[in-house]
Amino acid sequence: MEADGDVDFDATGGASGSADLNVAGYSQFAGTVEIDGASDLDSTLNVQDVATFQTTIQPDAASQDDIGTVSAEWDDIFVGDNNGLNLGLDQDAELAYDETTDDRVELAGTGASLWIEDRLSLGRQTFTFGTTGPATENLTPTASYVEVTNADDPLDAVAIQTGSAKEGDVLFITNVGTTACVIDSTGTVKIKTAVDVTISQYDVMILIFDGTNWLQAAEVTNNS
Repeated sequence: MEADGDVDFDATGGASGSADLNVAGYSQFAGTVEIDGASDLDSTLNVQDVATFQTTIQPDAASQDDIGTVSAEWDDIFVGDNNGLNLGLDQDAELAYDETTDDRVELAGTGASLWIEDRLSLGRQTFTFGTTGPATENLTPTASYVEVTNADDPLDAVAIQTGSAKEGDVLFITNVGTTACVIDSTGTVKIKTAVDVTISQYDVMILIFDGTNWLQAAEVTNNS
C-alpha cells in the first residue's frame, strides 16, 4: 500500500500483511502492528503504548545517534544480571553487574582505568560499642569508610569480620568517639607486629582484603 497523504488505520484485533507499506505523510495505527522485516521511517515515530522488540535495536552508523536529548532524558534503565554498558568503539570497557561470581558492579576491560574529575566519596558505616566494660565486638564492614564510637572502655576491641569482603576491598576505620579503642589483631586481621593497635579519637586505620585476610596498609595517628 502506498499513500502520499495522511493515513488512519484502525484494527483493534490486530493486523498483518506481507506487502510493503509506504506512507509519505502522517500515519496513525490504532491496534497491534507487527513488523517482521525491514521498516524505514523518515519522520518522527510516536508510540503511546509499550513497544516490544525481539531483536537488537541499532543505529544506522556507529557514534552517530543518541538515546534521549539534553532536555528529554530517559528515566530508569533496567539491565539484567551479568550485562551492562559496553563503552568505546572497540568495547574497551564494560560497566556491569556481576551476579554469577562477585555479586557487585564492576568496570572491566582493556580500557577500564577510572578517572574521576570531582571528589571520590566512600559509603559510610557507623559502629558503636554496646557492651558495658571491656569487650570485643564484631564489625562486619558494609561500607569502605567506618566511623567507630567508643564512650565506655579503652580496652574495647573491634574484631573485623570477612563475611562480606571481596578481594581488593579497601577499608578506612576511624575512631570518632572520645574514648580510645583497639583494633583486634587475631585470625584474619593481619596488623604489623601482630599486636593489637589502639586508635584514639580521629586516628585512622587503613586495610585491604586479599581474599582471605584484612591486611594493614597504613595507620595515621595523633590527628587533632
